[in-house]
Amino acid sequence: MEFLCQNCKKKINEEEREKHLMSCVNAIRPEEYSNLIPCEICTNLVNVDNYIEHVNNCYRPLAPNSFFDLLQHSSSLNSNENIIEITDDSINDILNILSNITTLPAEDSYSDLTTLSEEIGNVEIGLTDIRNTLIRKEIDNFKCPICYSDNNICMETTCKHQLCEECCNNWFVSNKKCPICNEEVE
Repeated sequence: MEFLCQNCKKKINEEEREKHLMSCVNAIRPEEYSNLIPCEICTNLVNVDNYIEHVNNCYRPLAPNSFFDLLQHSSSLNSNENIIEITDDSINDILNILSNITTLPAEDSYSDLTTLSEEIGNVEIGLTDIRNTLIRKEIDNFKCPICYSDNNICMETTCKHQLCEECCNNWFVSNKKCPICNEEVE
């Protein structure tokens, strides 16, 4: 007897059903990663077409306008001599802009990170609404790939991976990425 896999649409022998379902549902599909490469800076997968733009903007703090632009914005330009006239107001404007610029440290030290951890505590960023983000499905003889429990109900992520409800509730309280493929879920 054969059954039709709902995931890959292949006909599978009944004896191979459970093995196939475990590998098929949780397999990394080539189409999930086609045209993606990891960013050298943040290691996120980025579309090849947008890679250069992504790397140029990845974790780069916004640069302030040039000093000339700041002066020109807050001072008047003498049109006859093409000389910048600096006033007290323009200097105050420049100082205000410069004081608001925060620079990132060149390198984080272990002690800096430990201090930061003590200041902010344990930060967990999970899904805000699991029920509206994941799709609840009824599947006969579903076996969770995480805890291997048999269920008739599973939760499907946006990347089409299926987990039992208990594992989803435990995982997505503190994570926003799929535990199978590490893709952002939302």
